[in-house]
Amino acid sequence: MKQFAFLAVSVFLVLTGSGCLANKTIETSTGTRIIKSDYNEKTETGKIIYKDEKGVTTQLENRGAGEGLPEGFPKEFPIMKGVTQVTANAMTDKDNRIYTVDWSTKSSVADVVSFYRDAFPKNGWTITSSHLSDGEATIVVTRGTTGSSTTTLTITPEDGVTRIGAWISEIKP
Repeated sequence: MKQFAFLAVSVFLVLTGSGCLANKTIETSTGTRIIKSDYNEKTETGKIIYKDEKGVTTQLENRGAGEGLPEGFPKEFPIMKGVTQVTANAMTDKDNRIYTVDWSTKSSVADVVSFYRDAFPKNGWTITSSHLSDGEATIVVTRGTTGSSTTTLTITPEDGVTRIGAWISEIKP
């Protein structure tokens, strides 16, 4: 899993740094990657799809404010009313899905924490850890009988709003 995330982020950084907007082939130390991209450097949104030398396909997707959640985002994930999506990203391959989403809200950290402590269990998620310190909070939850989905939620005050960051890691069935 760590190798997948490292490789996906590395390829994404290479492409965004090069302003990739169309199909491109690059050489890496682990083999040739065939790249297909509609990534828009100005808006920092779009998809990048590549295959490794073994034919394994990985897709990276960035979405901005108002562009909705990535395809496959867990429907059971509770989203607090009144939040504004700042960014949403997805990295998927044949075995794994990783989603990162950043929301902002005018609600307080305490109100957001209260919402998620109530909403996660009602939506089939098990809270495995919850920590509040110095006005910031972290909640870790799992879903599935084997913990096939794990989410870390960070809740922080920032410039007059509360930011909610979700990191969701799923193993595909």
